[in-house]
Amino acid sequence: MEDLTTITNLVQTYMGTVDRLKKDLSEQRGMLTDTFAGDPKYMEVEEKAKAIAKEKKQIKAGLLANPQAMELSQKVKDLAQELKEAQVMLSGYVVDYQKLTDATEIEDPEGNILQIVTISKLVRARGKNGSK
Repeated sequence: MEDLTTITNLVQTYMGTVDRLKKDLSEQRGMLTDTFAGDPKYMEVEEKAKAIAKEKKQIKAGLLANPQAMELSQKVKDLAQELKEAQVMLSGYVVDYQKLTDATEIEDPEGNILQIVTISKLVRARGKNGSK
């Protein structure tokens, strides 16, 4: 039980550390942005960059009006979505494999050994002290 108390305290300590670092990072980014915004030469170049980005976007939209480019664009989107879904499924099956075998590694079809890495993160719970 002492280990659980120690781990709980460490989790809570690092939760506070993460929150503090997020706040500090936000403040520092704001100050850095203000530094850039205060420089006329930088702002002039920033405006030029925005104009070029807008022109690029217009040219890209024109190119995508071509049926062949539209079809390729849709294929790319479909494949990206399919890849994302396959990665989610693979992740779920790897979790199941690890639960069943207690293994930390798995062999791929070519015989390479891959390490199983689990990543956890905390999100606010709905209701009870975390309601939104």
